[in-house]
Amino acid sequence: MDRNSFKGTFKLLGLILRRERIKLVAWTVGIFALTLAVAFAYPELFPSAEQQAVMAQLMENPAMIAMFGKPFGIETPSPASLFAIEMNVFMLATTGVMSILMMTRYTRGDEEDGTLELIKSFPIGRIANIVAATLYVILANLLIGVLIGFGLALFAHSSFTWAGSFVFGLSLAFSGIVFAGFAALFAQLTENTRTALTFSFSTLGFFYILRAFGDVSAPWLSFISPLGLLHRTETFVNNYTWPLWIALMLALLLFAFAYHLNNRRDVGSGLFKAKEGKKEASKFLKTPSGLALRLLRTSIITWIIVIFILGITYGSIFGDLTAFFDSNQQLQDLIPDTLGGSLEAQFLSTVMSVMVVAATLGALMILVRLTGEERKGRTLQLYANNLSRARLFLTYVFVGFITSLVLLFFGVLGMYVASASVMDEPFSFYTVFISGFAFYPAIFAFLGLGALIMGLSSTKTWLLWLYLTFAFILLYFGNMLDFKEWMLNMSPYEYMPRMPIEDAKPLTAAVITLLGIIAGFVGFTVYQKRDLQG
Repeated sequence: MDRNSFKGTFKLLGLILRRERIKLVAWTVGIFALTLAVAFAYPELFPSAEQQAVMAQLMENPAMIAMFGKPFGIETPSPASLFAIEMNVFMLATTGVMSILMMTRYTRGDEEDGTLELIKSFPIGRIANIVAATLYVILANLLIGVLIGFGLALFAHSSFTWAGSFVFGLSLAFSGIVFAGFAALFAQLTENTRTALTFSFSTLGFFYILRAFGDVSAPWLSFISPLGLLHRTETFVNNYTWPLWIALMLALLLFAFAYHLNNRRDVGSGLFKAKEGKKEASKFLKTPSGLALRLLRTSIITWIIVIFILGITYGSIFGDLTAFFDSNQQLQDLIPDTLGGSLEAQFLSTVMSVMVVAATLGALMILVRLTGEERKGRTLQLYANNLSRARLFLTYVFVGFITSLVLLFFGVLGMYVASASVMDEPFSFYTVFISGFAFYPAIFAFLGLGALIMGLSSTKTWLLWLYLTFAFILLYFGNMLDFKEWMLNMSPYEYMPRMPIEDAKPLTAAVITLLGIIAGFVGFTVYQKRDLQG
C-alpha cells in the first residue's frame, strides 16, 4: 500500500468536519453534560461514609453487577468510585453507539448514496475516505474524553482525582474507537448501510451481554468484551491504564483489517455477497407488507435474538440474587417489602424497564426504515406503480407495531425461562408477562410519535432518538438524580406501573394509548400531503 493510497485524506477529513460540525457539537455537549450532571449529584446523594458504604454493598448484588458492571473500591467507597461503578459501562456503550453511527455514515453510507463515487472522480487515494472517517471518529472520541477528564477534575467533588478523571474520559474514548473499528470492518463485509448497522449494533449488544454474564458468573468472559475490559481500569480506585493499551491495539487491528478489505473490493460492493433471489417473486413478496418484511427480515430476527438473550441474561441473575440478600441482613433491613412483597419482584420491575426500552428501540428502528427508503429515492419507484402513500405508510406502522409485540414477548419469555430455572420459588409466567406488558402503552406512544415525525419529515427522525434517549435517562437515573416531577412527567415510561409491585393503571394506560393513536393519525395524514425527498 503506497502513499498515493492516502492522497487527499486530510481534505476529506476537513469536508467531514464541515458536514458533521453540528452533530459533533451535539454529541460532545450531550455526553459531556450528562456525565458531569451525574458526577455533581453523587456527593449530595451520598454525603456520609455510612451512606456510601451501604450503596457500595448494594452494588455488589448480581442484578446491579449485570446492569452496571463489577464494582471496585467497595471497601473504601467515595462519591467518585460509586460514580464510576454506576456510570462507566453505560457511558462506554454510549460512545460505542455514537462511533458506530459516525463510522457507518462515512463509509458504507457514502458508498450507498453515491457520494463516494463522486468523490473518487477527483484525485483521491483508494483508502483516503475510510482513513479520513477513522481520523474523524478518533478526534471526536478524544475530544469527548479529554473534555470529560478536565470537567471531572476541575468541577466535580474532590474525590474525582486528575488521574481517575482522565482514565475515565479516555476509557470512554477508547471504547468509541474500538466499536468504530468494528463498524469499519462490517462496512467492508456488507453491501448496505442497514446490514452494516445491524451487525455493528448486534456486536455491541453481544459484548454487553457477554460482559454482564461474565461479571456475574465467569469473570474471564468479561475480558473478552471491550466493555468489560475497559471497565477493568477500576477508575477512581486503581486507575489502571493497561486496559486502554489493549483496547487501542484491538482498534488498530480492526482498522488495519478494514483497510485491507477496503483495498480489495470494488466501490459499492461488499465481501459478503447478498444472496441471489428467486427469478420470480412470490405473490406475498409482490405486496407492500411482503416487500417490507423481506427487507426488514434480518433486522427483525437479529433484534429478536438480542432481546431474548438479554432476557435470559437478566433472568439467570435471580438465583444469585436470592442468595445475596439472604446472606446480607443489613440490606434486608434497608429495603423493605412493597406492594408486591419480595425483593425479587422489585428487581424484576427494574430490569424489565431496561428490557422495555430495548424493545422500543428495536421497534422504532423498524418503523422509521420508511424514511431511509425515502431518502434513497426507493419509495418513488414504488409510487410509480399502483401503490398509494397511505398503504405504504400503514404497512410500516403495522410492521413496527407487530415487531414491538414480538420483541417484548421474547424478552419476557427469555427472562421467565431463565428465572424459572434458577429460583426456588419462581415467578409465574403471568407475573413476568404482566411486568413487561404493563409498559406497552408507553411503547405504543413512542410508535405513535415515530409515525408523527416520519409523517412530518424524512430527515427529522433524530428528534425521536433524542427523545428516547431522554426518556431512558429519566428511567435509568430518575431516582438517583432526583429529577423534578415535571421533568419525569415528560416521559411516557414514568406513567406506567412497576408491576408486580404496583397496581395496574388502566385509565392511564388508555390515555397514553390514545395519545399514541392521535399522534400516529396526524403523521398518517401529513405524510400523504407533504413533498417526498429523493
